[in-house]
Order: sequence, then C-alpha cells, then structure tokens
Amino acid sequence: MPSISLGTHVPLRSLRFGLLLLAMVLPLLLGLAPRSAFAQVARVGAWTTGLTHTVGSGNNRVLIFMVGLEADANHLVNAVTYGGQSLTRIAGVAATSTNAFRGRTELWYLDEAGIGAATGNTFSVTFSATPIDAHYSAATYSNINQSSPIFDSITAATGTGSPNPITASVNVVDGGMAVSSAFSGNTGTFAWGNGWTEGTDQNQTSSCSSSADHPAAANGTDTASATHSGPNRLAIVAISLDPCVDTDSDGLCDADDPDDDNDTWSDADEAACGTNPLDNLSVPTDTDSDGLCDSIDPDDDGDTWSDVDEAACGTNPLDNLSVPTDTDLDGLCNTLDPDDDGDTWSD
Repeated sequence: MPSISLGTHVPLRSLRFGLLLLAMVLPLLLGLAPRSAFAQVARVGAWTTGLTHTVGSGNNRVLIFMVGLEADANHLVNAVTYGGQSLTRIAGVAATSTNAFRGRTELWYLDEAGIGAATGNTFSVTFSATPIDAHYSAATYSNINQSSPIFDSITAATGTGSPNPITASVNVVDGGMAVSSAFSGNTGTFAWGNGWTEGTDQNQTSSCSSSADHPAAANGTDTASATHSGPNRLAIVAISLDPCVDTDSDGLCDADDPDDDNDTWSDADEAACGTNPLDNLSVPTDTDSDGLCDSIDPDDDGDTWSDVDEAACGTNPLDNLSVPTDTDLDGLCNTLDPDDDGDTWSD
C-alpha cells in the first residue's frame, strides 16, 4: 500500500472504498466472526423477585439467578438449585465495612438442559450460615451458546458508600447481553446508567439489591453503573452472555436450525452429499431436481435408467435425452441383451 503524506489529496471515492475494504477485512484479520454469524440474545419475560420463577419460552435458554445477602460475618452461598437442578456460580463479591458487616451479591445460571430437567419452578439456596437479609431475583434469556454461555464476568466492591455509582466494565460480544446485580448495605433505591434497563429493585430489613441488563450492539466493553440513594457497602457483579451461532441469521440457532445456511438443503442432506452445510454457495448437484443429490441418486438424470445401467450401456447418466436403446423393452439395453428383439432367438 502506498504511503500517504500530509497534504496529499486522496479522492473521496478512493477513501470511501478503502474504509469499506478495511471494515470488511479487519474482522477477519482479528479472528472475529461476522455479525450475521450470531443470534441476538434476548430476555424472555420479566425479571422476578423471590424464590419462584417461571422460565420464559424460547430456544437455547439460560436462567440467571441473583442472590444477595447482608450478614455480620463472612456468610457464603454454598449452593443453589432450581426444580432440583443445580445452578453454576458465575461470580460473586462481598463488600466489608469497618464494623465487619458484609454485603454480598452473586449471579448463578442454569442452562437449557437443566431448565428442561427441572421438576418445578422454585429455587432453593443453601447458605453457610443464616444471613440477616436475603435477596433473590431471576430472569430467563434465549439464544445462548450452550457450550459456553458466559462470555465474561467482573466484580467490584467498596466497604463504604464511595464511589457511588459503583461500576464494573465487562467484555461483550456483538449479539450478546450484559447482566448485572448490585447491592447496598442500606435500604433505598438504585438507578442504572449507560442505557441499562433495571429489572428489580428491592429492600429487605437493612439492605437493598437491584438487577439490570443491556443488549450488546458490538464487540467491546459495557459498563454497568449503579447509583444508590443511600450508599453503604456497595457491591456489583457484571457478566456477559455469549450468543449462539446463527449462520443464516434466520433467528434460529444452528443447533435448532435444520438448514444452517438457508440454501434449501438440510444439514443432514448436505452431510450425506458432501457439501458444506454452513456455506450457502456450497450446494449439492441434483441434475434431475428430484431432491436427491447426484452422489446418492441412483438415477441422476431421471430418465428411468439407473446410472449403473447407463454406464454399462454406454449412454450419459447426466443427460435424460441420452438413453439406452432397448428394442424389446425388457429392461436390458441392446448392448447387453443377447436377444434384442425378444423373439427367443439370440442375436
């Protein structure tokens, strides 16, 4: 590429083309998948508080559960189940003040397999000791990468009321969703900045918790920022959910889509035919358009003569106008038939 010194005039058309080319090539050089390769993570239904939650409908879901607690010692969350299924802890953090009081917030998740296996809609939380206050909230999200649902997580905490807002910046991927929980050792209310949508804001005896989320519109970072009306012992957890792959951008994750590249050939058929089910320019050859690709079709040109017979008879199995001669219509071409006219006398 020629260098451009200051003062050099670059035609606007060339500049636009260069920028467009850079926008197309740079993601490939960085190893980033194009936007169309991912579904959009979406919350299905509203956030709920308490220990019961009915999961929203959708595909490739993840159930997110927030637990917060206020205690006078380092009480821990040992386990969480939903309908008998064990959740996985994503991240948690405690804010400790000088009087040893602690405020803790944690986020846990259950994947689609666990949601499907759950026998009820109730959470059960096991603590290392009974806390003074306990807070619970939950939300369901769809279109999540089930093999690796959590893209990133980060925590922050302060034993005082400063800084307020308390913030946490989490890495996000285009099409994903950032989710956060915040906790304060005083009652009051939280306000979320940076365009985040609050899901819950609840008070117990001496503490307050809140949850929020924010769709990711691009690869980068997203900052959860929670301001409390009467801050004390502030803690925050921020995570990002990884979207599932959706090759043809039809809203169906590839795991649920029978035709990933939307070329009208199913993934199963493409696998049998030897073409790429993730490339809509890679399609099976089907000479006679009967829905069977030539590699598995016994009669590629649909002329009622099998490819094997046409090869033996010396005609073209890919041309339905090229058919073997069969004088006596006995199913044997004259080339192979010892009695072409079927008069019982051999040729």
